[in-house]
Amino acid sequence: MWGLKKLFKKNECVFPLDVEDEEDFFDSDMEEKDKEYNFPILRSQAIRIANQNENLKTDFCRQYKGFVSFLGFDKKKMEVIEKEGRKYWQIQVLAGEISGINQRSKGEEYWDGFLSESDLEKLRCLIDVETGEYIYYPIK
Repeated sequence: MWGLKKLFKKNECVFPLDVEDEEDFFDSDMEEKDKEYNFPILRSQAIRIANQNENLKTDFCRQYKGFVSFLGFDKKKMEVIEKEGRKYWQIQVLAGEISGINQRSKGEEYWDGFLSESDLEKLRCLIDVETGEYIYYPIK
């Protein structure tokens, strides 16, 4: 049997990260909050861009020491910031869940839990309000 270490590189997500739980990450009154700003990229679009697998979730997995099989975001803080003359939606994940797999001498060990404070520091990004460009922006 192939071990996980042979199949996957360290800091790589083992399975595609699903967005099944995206309702929890999205606001129930999203359309109302979209009306507060007049940007080409709406607040709701920025949240969807950040939540896509190839963006914030993948960047987090690259930083994580282990094999991640699921990553779900529950709460966020969102604000508009200006950086180098451009405006961005800054999205900071405040709570979420994580699951993974560890390779042990007696087989795989499956684990799950909640994101820690140090994990949350790695879960921040910027979305350009004009273009929708995604920028990984962890707390340093």
